[in-house]
Amino acid sequence: MRMRFSYIVSLFLWALLAACGGGGGSGSGDDGVASKTVTLFASGLSGPKHMAFKSGSLYIADQNTGSIKVAGSSTDYFSATGFSDPIGVTVKGSDVYYTGTDSNAGQVVYKNKSAVSVVPTGGNNFYGLTFYNNQLYVADVGSNQIVRYTSNFDLDTIIDVTQGSPQGLGVFGTDVYATVSNTTTSVNNIIIKLSGSSYAPLYWGTFALPNAIVFDGTYAYIANKGDVNGDGGYISRKKMSDSSSSAEIFIDSSTGIWNSPQTGFCGLAGLAISGSYLYASNGTCTSGNNTNTVLKIKL
Repeated sequence: MRMRFSYIVSLFLWALLAACGGGGGSGSGDDGVASKTVTLFASGLSGPKHMAFKSGSLYIADQNTGSIKVAGSSTDYFSATGFSDPIGVTVKGSDVYYTGTDSNAGQVVYKNKSAVSVVPTGGNNFYGLTFYNNQLYVADVGSNQIVRYTSNFDLDTIIDVTQGSPQGLGVFGTDVYATVSNTTTSVNNIIIKLSGSSYAPLYWGTFALPNAIVFDGTYAYIANKGDVNGDGGYISRKKMSDSSSSAEIFIDSSTGIWNSPQTGFCGLAGLAISGSYLYASNGTCTSGNNTNTVLKIKL
C-alpha cells in the first residue's frame, strides 16, 4: 500500500511540474525560448522585402541586389541580366513565385526561373503576391490595384484600390487579405478583404504604412514600416476569431526580448512564419539598427 501511495504521489508531482512548464521552460513552446524573443537570423542583405519558406529554407526577395536569395546559402536562387527590383515572393507546392522587373518585358511574375505573367497596365512596382483557388493575386503598387490571374496566368480581373497602395497579400480560410499603405492620409493605412472583383475595408485599428500580412491558425500578423524613413516600425497582431477587437501591437522597440545586435525594426518590410517562429525582414532607417537583416521572433 505504501509503495502504491508513493507511486500516485510521484505521478501527481510529475503532472504538476509539466503543467508549470517543466520547471525549466522560459516561455511558449518546449524549446526553452521565451515568447517574443528576437534574434538575428540573416544579415548582409540589401533591401530585403517579402519572404517565403519552401522545404525549410527561407527565400528572400532582395530588392537592391536584384536577386532571390536563400538564407544561409552563398549562392542566389535567382539573378539574371536585365532582372531587377524583386519585392514579392510566395511558394505554391514545390514552386517559387516572385515579382520583379524584366528589362524587356516590364513588370513580371516569375515561376521558378521563368516569367509567367506581365502586368497588364504597365505598372511600375509589383509587390506582394499570393494564391487562392489556383488563382494568382498580385499587388500592383504603381497603379493602386490588385491584379488577379487565372490558373493559366491569363488576366482575370483588376481590383482598383482607392485608399492607397496595396502592398502585402495573404490568405486566411476562404478569404484573401491585403495591406494598404498611404503616406498622405494615415486613416487609409488599412487592411482590406477581397471579394470577387471588389473589396471591403476592415477597420482593425491603426497601422503605419503596413507592408506585409501573414497568418497562423489564430492570428494575423502585420508588418508596419513606421514612417517614410522606416523608423518606428512594429508588428501588429489581430485575433481572427474576434471580429470586435482591433489589432494590437505585438512587438516594437519597447516590447519583447531583443537579443539581436540592436533593438528595434528598420524599414520593416516582409514577414514569414515557420513553426512557432515569425521572421521579419528589415531594410534601412535613420538609426541603422538591424539594417538589411532578417530577424527571428519566438511566437
